[in-house]
Amino acid sequence: MPQDQDENFKRLTRIAKFLVPTFILLGVLVFSWFELSNQVLNINVVNKNLEWSQGCSAGNCSGVPTFYIITPAESFITTEAIYDRIEIGENYDVETEGFTDLLVHRRIDYLF
Repeated sequence: MPQDQDENFKRLTRIAKFLVPTFILLGVLVFSWFELSNQVLNINVVNKNLEWSQGCSAGNCSGVPTFYIITPAESFITTEAIYDRIEIGENYDVETEGFTDLLVHRRIDYLF
């Protein structure tokens, strides 16, 4: 019985020696990919929208608001503070996060 436990421990040790560095490398790659998604853009604001999540009933919304900034090229999501500062028809330099090839909206993180 102790011999079986030793063999199992050796197998688990070999698996851990392979998986731990793999997960660390994968984590570093994902973090690097995420950091490369930051860009500084000059945008022209065409429109801005406020949408509530599912949970609204006749004038009583219990959901979370999502703030959209719309440009000729794409639309972005942002925070309420940035949404309130942006005026329609103006140009702004912004820092964005995310990639354009994904099916989600990029996010405006900072307004210069």
